[in-house]
Amino acid sequence: MKSCLIKHVGVQLNAPTKAKGLKGYTLPAPIEGKIAKILDEFNVVINVGRLHGVTEGMPFVIYSPGEEEIKDPDTGKSVGCLEIVKGYVRATHVQENLTLCVAETVEKEERRGMEPQTLSGAMIAASMGPKAGAEARLNVNPLQVSGMAKGGNISIGDRVRSLEQPDFSKIGRRA
Repeated sequence: MKSCLIKHVGVQLNAPTKAKGLKGYTLPAPIEGKIAKILDEFNVVINVGRLHGVTEGMPFVIYSPGEEEIKDPDTGKSVGCLEIVKGYVRATHVQENLTLCVAETVEKEERRGMEPQTLSGAMIAASMGPKAGAEARLNVNPLQVSGMAKGGNISIGDRVRSLEQPDFSKIGRRA
């Protein structure tokens, strides 16, 4: 089993894209840090702040590196390790070198719009097939299912990474 410590770096876009001016553009590397303090079940402090590029409202994922190496089925080469997601937070108070973050609710699509209904209404809905936006099941080979790793408790020292996406509409424009 190979160690799965992967360093994130900027991603180079060399292929032509739909947006003008993106060929050769390097996406910025995400902001990486760690949980520095746990205040309660809703609030944590991370060890990166304004000097690292954190802004108020910026989303972060809390994760631990996976241990199982995943290999490309065609080449047999390692494509990395699946990170174990423990939760999501959003920056609410940014200081120079640290940030207060609050827990972010992540709803699965299937839970949205699940209002109480009568038994006959539920039976009609079930007979009409899956609801739009509901999580669909894949027709997988049951002998190859490995199971999802559980995230576990969030602890001081767990890794965090920003989820901020670049605004492609501003790239390649002239003021």
